[in-house]
Amino acid sequence: MEQVKVVTSYTKELAKQLSDLHKSSLPDDITPNLVESYYEFVISLMANPKNGVLTIAYKSEELIGFCFVAFNPGDFSEMIAERRVLLIKSIVKFIFKKPGLIVDLFGSVFGKIILFEEFDEKQCPEVFSICVSRNARSTGVGSRLIKKSADVLISRGLQYLLAKTSNERAGNFYLKDGFVLVGRQNRVARKLEIYRKKL
Repeated sequence: MEQVKVVTSYTKELAKQLSDLHKSSLPDDITPNLVESYYEFVISLMANPKNGVLTIAYKSEELIGFCFVAFNPGDFSEMIAERRVLLIKSIVKFIFKKPGLIVDLFGSVFGKIILFEEFDEKQCPEVFSICVSRNARSTGVGSRLIKKSADVLISRGLQYLLAKTSNERAGNFYLKDGFVLVGRQNRVARKLEIYRKKL
């Protein structure tokens, strides 16, 4: 039986589970390839209810998905960049493989955001990370994670949720889940599409 719940505290075991799932389902993503202690630091921030909503999905005791929505994505990016020494150690792994991802990890964005409609992007919480195990994709797990996160956002009086992705499959997921394409953003390493959902 599947269970989706909101996490409100950090444990090393949780960080290990999220890291393992992240690495197996998104191996080319820079985040799961961070130095272990730095990944644990990021998860500790994600599990803090002041920073956002971390939801996880289990099926028969196995972690099959997680989603983190940052209340203020700009502030969250600054927080994860605080431990620069660990960040630099993590980045060394990617200098030759994927140098553009380093810029994205630091949060440095080049090129402007083009929005198709006017709204204050900074006031919208954003899906910072969503990950579903390969064998649980296309089963509705991602939608249930978003729904559980949205329940918390609604209880806080928030009306919209943003998501950004350069992945076509992820973009299709967001559209199917009720998001609308509202803009584009050019970064050094990739071009992102910006989606927004009315809660």
